[in-house]
Amino acid sequence: MNGITITAKIDGFRRGGIAHSAAATHYPEGYFSEAQLEVFRQEPQLVVVEGTPDELSMIVADQQHELLSNMVDSLNGRLVVSEELVETLTGRLADSEDVVQALLQCLTEVSAKYVAIPELILLDLQSLERADPAQEGVLCLKEEDVLGLLKRFTLAHPLTLEHGNAGTTTPGAAAGTSETAADSAAAASIPQAPAAEALPVTDQKAAGGKPARGKASKDAAKQEGDNA
Repeated sequence: MNGITITAKIDGFRRGGIAHSAAATHYPEGYFSEAQLEVFRQEPQLVVVEGTPDELSMIVADQQHELLSNMVDSLNGRLVVSEELVETLTGRLADSEDVVQALLQCLTEVSAKYVAIPELILLDLQSLERADPAQEGVLCLKEEDVLGLLKRFTLAHPLTLEHGNAGTTTPGAAAGTSETAADSAAAASIPQAPAAEALPVTDQKAAGGKPARGKASKDAAKQEGDNA
């Protein structure tokens, strides 16, 4: 017995007043008019097959196999994309870990140089010229006290990542820091010279080559004139 089988690509798709099923539905010959069949044949969401039940079963099986194959291919494609995405993210994660390790190594090196600054400053201070302790403005301190003070300062101002970004400092830079601090300390320890006494007024030559007379000379000359 001939008939027609209609399969919807989307279950429940409506066309011609019928909600078509995604499972193949067989209709006997003459169930639909030719006009209805033509509408169903022109609809992309419907698969219309005509023939005997055995032929229809084979055709429907082939169609379902093709649909399943397409679904498998689509899933395989998505799986490949997902695997590529996972591989990309894994590579980025590895790069990020390398960057973190490099930053930690840099911070460790900078911290070691930062901790060594007190010893460098003390070493520079030892090379300065000694001042007379009896002079005014001279401060005498023990080396261990100075070193302890500098270490307490560095502990009170620990190095942070912001400091590390400001400089992957080199030994020369650290030494420059100690030199600056040493210069400041040296300036503080050098006594100031006493103010110079006023010098006596002496005759100086004016621009015309004649001796310039100071106020004291003028007053003396005037006094001599009065006495005369």
